[in-house]
Amino acid sequence: QFFIISNKYEEIGKRINEYPHRGVTIINATGFYTGKEQKMMFVLAKKRESTIIFRLIKDCDPTAFVSQSAVIGVYGEGFDIFIFMDGLCSLIIGHGFHEPAGIA
Repeated sequence: QFFIISNKYEEIGKRINEYPHRGVTIINATGFYTGKEQKMMFVLAKKRESTIIFRLIKDCDPTAFVSQSAVIGVYGEGFDIFIFMDGLCSLIIGHGFHEPAGIA
């Protein structure tokens, strides 16, 4: 997963939506020290897509602040899903990413 802070969030978000075809959620954020309001993007992507995402961020805004972290699981539309039966919960693995993925 990525958190990206950039004044060029619209351009970066559009490019991530187009290729590698991932969803981008825009979060209103405020810097604690500066008190400055800014937009922060949240993106879920496959590990192998990281290089593509880093490259397009650098192309759009070399000064963007980017945080990347590993995720243990993602559940919901476009990701692995849970099946609930009689109070029990089962995880269906392998449903995996399909388009569009991410939180939009």
